[in-house]
Amino acid sequence: MDYNFITNIESCHTEIPSLLFYSHIPTAVIALFFAFFILIKNKENVLAGKILFSICFTFFAWILIEGTIWLLYSSVMMMFLWSFLAILYTLIHILSLYFVYVFIDKKDISINKKIIFAVLLLPIIIFMSTKYNLTGFDIDNCQAIEGNYFIIYKYFVGAVSIIWIFSLLFSRYRKAVGEYKKEIVLLGIGILLFLSLFSWSEISGSISQNFNITQYGLFGMPILIGFLAYLVVKFRIFNIKLIGAQALVFSLIGLIGAEFFFTQNITSRILTAITLLITILMGINLIRSVKKEVKARETIEKQEKELEIANDQQVTLIHFITHQVKGFLTNSRNVFSMMLDGDFGEISDQVRKMATQGLESGTKGVNTVSDILNAANIKTGKMGYIMTEMDLKPLVESACSELEEMAEKKGLKLVLNLPS
Repeated sequence: MDYNFITNIESCHTEIPSLLFYSHIPTAVIALFFAFFILIKNKENVLAGKILFSICFTFFAWILIEGTIWLLYSSVMMMFLWSFLAILYTLIHILSLYFVYVFIDKKDISINKKIIFAVLLLPIIIFMSTKYNLTGFDIDNCQAIEGNYFIIYKYFVGAVSIIWIFSLLFSRYRKAVGEYKKEIVLLGIGILLFLSLFSWSEISGSISQNFNITQYGLFGMPILIGFLAYLVVKFRIFNIKLIGAQALVFSLIGLIGAEFFFTQNITSRILTAITLLITILMGINLIRSVKKEVKARETIEKQEKELEIANDQQVTLIHFITHQVKGFLTNSRNVFSMMLDGDFGEISDQVRKMATQGLESGTKGVNTVSDILNAANIKTGKMGYIMTEMDLKPLVESACSELEEMAEKKGLKLVLNLPS
């Protein structure tokens, strides 16, 4: 890049805000560490893991460039690095939108959406190294002067991405069921807080020309990682068991360790060291506890799968036995039916009575076997229902008729009185 208005101003150096050590260094380490672990340990929805790593890597590049700008004396290098912030800003928003799509839908987006993303990024790429991006350098405040149209378009892309993400989350939430609704809500809160804080701080800094404000916007990334870590632990997204606890522990270690960069007196350093040591010991204990919980949960899941397999085998055995029994009963019932129909010639009244009872008993046996099969089907979720109107009177009369003979043998009289 060639800027002719200023070469190098040795005195162009501003005081580094103390918040920078909290907002830049720990945030960069946390984001990259978390995303790297997701990338190498992710066992499902691999594309979402790759996009998340791209977001965090782009965010890391943003922090690295902005942090370097604070440390530079050379206006030429400041202008050169500053020109990259626009493309990184828009990339973070577009990649976040891409991540939400893949995370929720569990598949890649269509080529048409990718073309739309590319079209949104194209003007930023084309005009990044031109005067439309940075129009000059403010010597008094030691900062670049941004082009109005370029910066408006940059923030327009960010706003479109945030609105698009909100609409997508709302649409998918309405269609989701059960626990998946909670996953969408938690992801939505995390990603929208991250982008909103990031965008707010950048827009406020550009309008007020007070770029100290941008330090506060970078805290949105730890918020996003916190929500993702909770999703990993609670809902086991990406099929990762320990990353949430590990990310929490290393994040705390990183934040506390960052205090060594700016603490001056020996007492503060000693207290920080003690706090760091306690955090490390408690973190190790936490990770061990989570490992035990994960192992116990895996054992329970294994037992549940074994029980499910045993139940399936039991149902299969029931089906086999009952089908065989049903076949025998059906054959015997057919024999009694043929006898009553006269297929074997005339039969006596006594034989007819016995054949009638045999036919009724066989029919009951077949119905009983059918009931057992239906019960097995209910257990496996394969039972089908036909909803029709039913008259209970014949059912009651049939039940009483079966019990009438038994009652007479015991000297009892069974009387049925039903309305017409």
